[in-house]
Amino acid sequence: MHRRRFVHTMLPRLAALLRVAIVGIGVAATTVGGAGAATFFVDKQSLACSNAGPGTEAQPYCTIAAALAAHNGSDVTIIVKPGVYREQVTVPASGVAGLPFVIQASGPGVVVDGSDDFANTALWTVSTGTVFLAASVTWNALQVYVDGARLTPAAVSPDLLPANAFTVVSGQGLYVNLGGANPGTRQTLVGRRTFGFNMFTKTFVTIDGFEVAHTESRGINIQNGCADLVISRNRVSFANSYGIQTVNGQRIVIDGNVVSDCNLHGIGLTAGASGCTIRNNESFRNADPAIRRANGIHLFGAPGNTLYGNRVHDNQDTGMQFSGGSHNCVAFNNRSWTNGDHGFDHLGSTGVSHTNDVAFGNFKDGFSFEGNSPGGSLYNSIAVDNGISSDEFDLWVDTESSVGFVSDRNIFWNSTAQDPFKFVATRYALISDYRAGSHQDPNSIQADPRFANAAAGDFMPMIGSPAIDAGDSGVPNWPTTDATGAARFDHLGTGNTGAGPVTFSDIGALEFVLLFDSAPVVTCPSIVKSTTGTTVTFTVTAADPDGESITSLVMVEKKMPPNSGATFVANATHTGGTFTWPVGSSAGNFAVEFVATNALVGTGHTTLQVKTKGKILAKATPEAGAVTEMALSGAFPNPARGAVEFALDLPHDSQVRWAVFDLQGRRVWSEERLFAAGRRSLRWDGTISGGGKAPTGVYLVRASVEGAQFTRRVVHF
Repeated sequence: MHRRRFVHTMLPRLAALLRVAIVGIGVAATTVGGAGAATFFVDKQSLACSNAGPGTEAQPYCTIAAALAAHNGSDVTIIVKPGVYREQVTVPASGVAGLPFVIQASGPGVVVDGSDDFANTALWTVSTGTVFLAASVTWNALQVYVDGARLTPAAVSPDLLPANAFTVVSGQGLYVNLGGANPGTRQTLVGRRTFGFNMFTKTFVTIDGFEVAHTESRGINIQNGCADLVISRNRVSFANSYGIQTVNGQRIVIDGNVVSDCNLHGIGLTAGASGCTIRNNESFRNADPAIRRANGIHLFGAPGNTLYGNRVHDNQDTGMQFSGGSHNCVAFNNRSWTNGDHGFDHLGSTGVSHTNDVAFGNFKDGFSFEGNSPGGSLYNSIAVDNGISSDEFDLWVDTESSVGFVSDRNIFWNSTAQDPFKFVATRYALISDYRAGSHQDPNSIQADPRFANAAAGDFMPMIGSPAIDAGDSGVPNWPTTDATGAARFDHLGTGNTGAGPVTFSDIGALEFVLLFDSAPVVTCPSIVKSTTGTTVTFTVTAADPDGESITSLVMVEKKMPPNSGATFVANATHTGGTFTWPVGSSAGNFAVEFVATNALVGTGHTTLQVKTKGKILAKATPEAGAVTEMALSGAFPNPARGAVEFALDLPHDSQVRWAVFDLQGRRVWSEERLFAAGRRSLRWDGTISGGGKAPTGVYLVRASVEGAQFTRRVVHF
């Protein structure tokens, strides 16, 4: 029953992990719309392209604008093939319910770029010293990029321009100082177009799968009067304002986008935007160059919206901000970490609920309810190491916001002595004192949640985490699945301490799930040296990596003298035991094996080397410096563009089988060979069997060594 539930649970998780973890993959060309839907193509790299049409795949349009001018409206799909399209796409028409107007990238590499390419030495002349002039820049460029990095705008005369800076002089052009190099010899881009995509009073439009970069204002601009739009699976970067913004939008779905390196907020809902769904997006490294204010997801005057499954991190200000009357929003399964202000902040926004959210390592508070934000709630959430260096807190609730505030079934933890709580005006170091003073969090925990790798944004609880099977499924807005879409999983090695209809749901955004059932790990000395006439004794331990019980632990004599007299006594839980052997007069090399069993089998081997001469040892000990435990390291590097390696420790010569699987369970590469004892290296070069580079994605590496099994995750791009 446990195995069947494992398979059933893993299918949605594996599919969802692929969608979330792979950045910028884009979408495969698919049929969009109903029967008879009109589909047209854009391919600027096709020698047959023509802006006069007809827009077939054989003779596509050269520009997106030409295709939209000729074909638009309900049940029309425009498919854009790879290339850099230096144009602003203004959507000219709406669709209707059930028959949207779809503008879709055919796959990765479809770029709508707001800049012009100035990587041409003929476009530049020497002005003075190391300063170069591009006289053909007749507009007020706000951004200039060289080799992927922004230059600094400088309001000085060209002859005083510092290195790695630019200025525009009306009537003269663009001046750039790279410290001596002609900008035309570098990958130089000059900002020109305001938006990547622009929409005004449009409904039932889908924008899907594009890369939008280097715009002079917003990347995707959704102006007043828009409703029922879908903005999905786009990658927006280096916008000079918001990456994606909806102003007063109604029922807008912003789904699965990656937004980074913008000069204001990553994703914004403002001026009455309501009924919107913001889900499964990643927003990071957004920063205003002039003032600290850029948030990962920013809501201002945006009530009644739903946000879930989002990952916001390393932003200049707050990960997820609710302010200016963003009342009654619902947030769940979001993760916010290492932002420059708060993880989740509330200012003048009432009734905002958080369920199964995670805040980690933010500069200030993890969850902050302040500035008259009453009626908030916090359930099944985790806050760890927030405000450590700024003397702030995992949870702060000010006086006005404490009215109607409700909090329970959370985990709070700091790895230092920093107080985790501030409620009204009182700080608390211990949850017991906070609970008594606030009358909140009666079932919450102050303990390490044991994340897999929080610093890298992996908030999966590991074996032994207090988050496992401890959530309350009866709280408001409880999500039936976790942030990756995985169903709730009952880990048989953990008691169900949760509440509500489902007593085994986890606290936090990710549900603990066994990716693979692992065999027990047996730990015993690899080599023991002794002499005749002594007694050899040592201990053996066994543990299941998944926390499941071990049903038996026994010794098997692999090569021993007849009637050796060797014994092994296991403890009551089969997690350890003692081996004893009165050696007698037998000399030579002998071997015993220790076998731990539950649903799977794990083994350990010990070689016994007995000599007839030398110092008599009262008790033999393992050989100094020998590898005594079987172990497999994590991948390095990870993520990886090419090869990855793992360190494998083998206490004795072993046959090793290992393979790489994609998230659909298909084996893409495998190897089997005999390794000598010691520390060995396993290497995957990033290719698939038969040759060719493995596609970008998340892969599972599984190694099997004499019954022991190891599973590691690799992100390959």
